[in-house]
Amino acid sequence: MRYLALFLCIAVGVLADTLKLNNGTMVVGNIIAETDTEYIVERSLAGGTIKTKDSIRKSDVASVVRVTPEEKAAVAMKEAYDALKRYQLDPNNSYAKDYYDQVLNGSFRKFLADYPDSQHAAELRERIAAWEAERDKVVAGQIKRNGQWLATSEASLLDEAQRAQKVMTHVQALSAQGKFQEAIQLLQPLRTAKQPSIAGDASRLEHQFYGSWQNYLDTRLKSLASEIQTWEKRLQEAIVSAARARQNLEQWKSTHHEGTAGYKGFLHQHEGAVQQAEVEQKTCNVRLTQLREETILVQQKLSEIQSHMEVRDIPTLRRPPPEEDLSTKFIAWTKPYWMYGLAGLVVLWLILRRRR
Repeated sequence: MRYLALFLCIAVGVLADTLKLNNGTMVVGNIIAETDTEYIVERSLAGGTIKTKDSIRKSDVASVVRVTPEEKAAVAMKEAYDALKRYQLDPNNSYAKDYYDQVLNGSFRKFLADYPDSQHAAELRERIAAWEAERDKVVAGQIKRNGQWLATSEASLLDEAQRAQKVMTHVQALSAQGKFQEAIQLLQPLRTAKQPSIAGDASRLEHQFYGSWQNYLDTRLKSLASEIQTWEKRLQEAIVSAARARQNLEQWKSTHHEGTAGYKGFLHQHEGAVQQAEVEQKTCNVRLTQLREETILVQQKLSEIQSHMEVRDIPTLRRPPPEEDLSTKFIAWTKPYWMYGLAGLVVLWLILRRRR
């Protein structure tokens, strides 16, 4: 029974007494108090984060095994040794000097001081020697990178190259998604890299992204211009349709009187046509406002990035505006207003017709 209890204590990693109940249940904990009729047992749950106290009647207990000081010491040594397993040298990279000192003095040497006769002493001394060898190299100014020991300056350049490669891969992905501004911002630190090749690659990509961004905005401006033209034509048709619907409504009212058969139905039909044309006209105006606002924003952004490109001597798409003759200027000036003139003529025609 005693050996079984000790095995359980070592297996679960706790220092505890063991009570075997009459029903065969094993209760592992610390007996912190005892009366003539019961034991008070403290148990640890959830990795020791929760403590619970149970009262167990002696009449329910078949046997009790209390952990001896020697057994507690054996379990404590095992726990201490197991805790050292997490300290391993990295085959690829070195640590900071302070970390080596922390592990050597605060863990390895402390274990040997606490348990000088441990069966793990020889193994631990070998580990100490290996850790000290790496520590000495770090103190001498070397750094281990990818399994190779390098001078600090060489390691710095290697780290810079590795960081640059990650950034390059990331910004390429951003560019493919059309996120040119974010990609260019991430490239800025690389433009001042210590290694000329990295700075050159960053500058080349920056030029590439600016060009792609400019082309994207220029294409968007052309698309917006085409959409605006389409919606302006649709608006003109809506204005004409609205004027025609009002004309038809007035003409029908002049030849039909309220109370005649089907009057309300036909009136509703004509008024619906007017309303439908007015809704279409309003829809066109809203969409045109949105497109024109977006055009202004795109033009502003395009002008902004072209200014940045000029500062960096990157070729832009800027071209001198074409010369316009008087006829072109007149057409451009009258184009936004001719539809309103047409609507006015239709209204004037309706007024004159009613007077006849």
